[in-house]
Amino acid sequence: MSPVPMSVLALCAVLGSLFLAFCIVYSMRPSGTSLNLSAWPSPAWLYAQAALTLLTKPKSSKTTQSKGRGFKILQVAVTKPTPCCPRRLAAFLQLAGFNSSQGPLPLSYPIVEAFRLVIQAMLLPDFPFNVLGSVLARNTTTVYRAMTAEQPLIY
Repeated sequence: MSPVPMSVLALCAVLGSLFLAFCIVYSMRPSGTSLNLSAWPSPAWLYAQAALTLLTKPKSSKTTQSKGRGFKILQVAVTKPTPCCPRRLAAFLQLAGFNSSQGPLPLSYPIVEAFRLVIQAMLLPDFPFNVLGSVLARNTTTVYRAMTAEQPLIY
């Protein structure tokens, strides 16, 4: 019997690793309608969950509707106030074209920071449709007071 080529062994190792990663992400993904996080979800974790929804989430789900009340309300929150990360704030200000970090935070900064929580809510199994391929049609924001970089963000 001839030895198995290295390319076949490498392919088996890659497929086995992908299957193991799938099993880990599937077993650790959040469930339910409410999720309280002790820290921000990492982008890598969110991407892994999004990829998993391609395989596990039905195209349309009638089970997400509460009887006679429309869709269930989903809530994702960070359990403790989060200080602004100076490095992330500086990168945001430079990328968005703002001059300095002095004065109030730009309105868009807390929104960009909170986007990971929005994605996490959309990845919950009770969200009514698949997050991949979704498009945001409209967003409205109301400012009640100015915020500074020294104030912790509460989500």
